[in-house]
Amino acid sequence: MPQQFFGGKVLFDQPQNFIEFDSDVLDTKISEADPKLMAVLLPQANQLVENLFARPDLVNQVRMLIMGELDSGRMDSDTVARTLNMSRASLYRRLREEHTTFQAIRNEIIERLAKKALKETDSPISQIALMLGYSEHSAFVHSFTRLAGMSPTEYRYR
Repeated sequence: MPQQFFGGKVLFDQPQNFIEFDSDVLDTKISEADPKLMAVLLPQANQLVENLFARPDLVNQVRMLIMGELDSGRMDSDTVARTLNMSRASLYRRLREEHTTFQAIRNEIIERLAKKALKETDSPISQIALMLGYSEHSAFVHSFTRLAGMSPTEYRYR
């Protein structure tokens, strides 16, 4: 199965891991890239980062780490805790002392960026979902609806 997917021999448990691509593949333009969406999300993310540097506490460190991994979808609490050299339980405890949770911080970032992208771009909702780390359009719609009290489409056109 891996050989069919990657088109060559796949070796596991090796001292180094890598995938090799032809340079022309790396130069391929992304057909669904939306410069307007990037123009909206990048300044918003930069503003959030600027605000975080003004107050380098744990909550802001967590915000920065989540934003740094937002599009990768790897913004889970275990990864953030490891990056901060603490256990997940310690991270949760310290965030509780700050009267917040990991999920609340993540939701705040997602909601703010999603609302801005929905109002200021014509990007498809599926593309906004991908930019915010959701692999499934439906998961983003469900999450946004829970956070904002309305669907992304309703929010965009209200």
